[in-house]
Amino acid sequence: MRTHFAASLALLAVVIPGALHAQWSSQQVALLRPDPFVLGVGDDFGSALDLDGPTLVVGAHWHDPVGGGQNDGGAWVWRLNAGVWSQEAALAPAPGSIGRFGLAVAVDGDRIAVGAPFEWVNSISGAGAVHVFTRVGGVWTLEARLTAPSPTVAAHFGQALALEGDVLAIGAPRDDQPGFTDCGAAYVFRRINGAWSQEARLTSSSPGAFDYLGASIALSGARVAAGAALDDVAGAVNRGSVVLFESTGGAWSESALFEPADGAAGDEYGTSVAIDGDTLVVGAPFHDALGTNVGAAYVYRDSSGVWTLEAKLSDIGATFVDNFGAALDLEGDRLAVGLPYNAVPGVTSGAVQFFTRSGSVWTGHFDMIGSETDGLDYLGSAVALSGSLVAAGAPGAEPVAGANSYGEAYVFEITAPPTIESYCTAKTNSLGCAPQMSWSGVPSTLNPSAFDLRCEQVLNAKWGLLFYGFAPTAAPFDGGWLCAAPPLRRTALQYSGGSSAPVNDCSGSYSFDMNAWIQSGVDAQLAVGVDVWTQYWMRDPQSPSSTGLSDSIHFEIAP
Repeated sequence: MRTHFAASLALLAVVIPGALHAQWSSQQVALLRPDPFVLGVGDDFGSALDLDGPTLVVGAHWHDPVGGGQNDGGAWVWRLNAGVWSQEAALAPAPGSIGRFGLAVAVDGDRIAVGAPFEWVNSISGAGAVHVFTRVGGVWTLEARLTAPSPTVAAHFGQALALEGDVLAIGAPRDDQPGFTDCGAAYVFRRINGAWSQEARLTSSSPGAFDYLGASIALSGARVAAGAALDDVAGAVNRGSVVLFESTGGAWSESALFEPADGAAGDEYGTSVAIDGDTLVVGAPFHDALGTNVGAAYVYRDSSGVWTLEAKLSDIGATFVDNFGAALDLEGDRLAVGLPYNAVPGVTSGAVQFFTRSGSVWTGHFDMIGSETDGLDYLGSAVALSGSLVAAGAPGAEPVAGANSYGEAYVFEITAPPTIESYCTAKTNSLGCAPQMSWSGVPSTLNPSAFDLRCEQVLNAKWGLLFYGFAPTAAPFDGGWLCAAPPLRRTALQYSGGSSAPVNDCSGSYSFDMNAWIQSGVDAQLAVGVDVWTQYWMRDPQSPSSTGLSDSIHFEIAP
């Protein structure tokens, strides 16, 4: 629960960001495998996934379904309800399509797109197709099968997907242009009056053979970003690039080309790409700046049509051939990055790292590693971020002993730091000092560490106490401001100490462990999610009211 201060109190406030002392955290909330368990060796379940709110879709493009053909593929849908992830559907292509259905997936609301980039189209091998499903009343049905208007052999239409409302961006990385084999292309389809049709075919203004434009793709509003990880830039083989396209009135055109200044041969910049509003993130999993194939992610920001590099992110932990940036997803000021070759707890066990942005500064917080993550799992080969949830695929996982690359998927929940902030104005005491509160630790019902509320610049050798309430106020009181609204709770009296008599100065201080108080159960109202407003009162015999008041601290209690 977050409470916004009233305007009268805001006039007095000096707000300090609550994240200064608190930490982001995560916990695993689900480990998912199809039920019934129909996976086989080499299915690579989890090599593709997407998440939108309570809906998760996971692909297994090497899956051989019962009654189907070899490498037909499959995709499974889960839905979150009352804290429990339940399998809602198993999606499949027509038997014998051999299209590797599930190599790419995308979900938005009640619609899912599944790529089958090796599917035959009109007897054309590997032309590729995309299957669009819709959900009504918890039942998923096929809405459309999309193909390129002029399908070509091995174009792999559907190898990358991005879905937003009635717009679907599709990568075809082995599509050709005259004179440029496998240069790649991206397609935009739009749904109008219930029917899907192609709106645009997007190609680079400077194509090259075997660039594979469209092997990764991202969509945000009227923008599509397409990665060309095998682009040879300035003679550097597979250095990589990303092309940004924008639409004006339904007319799409290339608006920007991204090639990092520090790029090098083999970086494969553009292996992954994500865009949200004015922010673009590009993965280069084989970038060597911190070591061989450690990887990097580049963050760009748009200002009035001019894109500039905001940050270059890398593994926040030990670096060793991590392939940081092999997969990523962006939502607002939050970013999840996969590093499938991370070597903790085992070689290529993989991990996902979480970053946040404040202003223009990005901070990495922690690794997410699954409860059954082990060597050769490649966790983080696919990642998706939605709200407080992060989903990650581990296509190499062995849920059955000796069953290599069956695969599995994890869901982690991210918890933001609790609100902790200073507010209100201290009463200047009789010696001209303003008692100031500070804190260390995190307010918690379970954390055994202290959440210490201190007050300094206090008159020496004076009694005082901490009091608190459950709402703010800005009420004049004894020549100062009462900043916590009644009814108030008081804690035990404290002695400020400091210099010994006959000295009179501001060397005194108070300290109170609020976690010990919360966890003692003395006040049942102090529970998870509750906002608390605190302030110190102290004796000041030379003041007209004989009392002093500090400024205040507001916090929210975490688990």
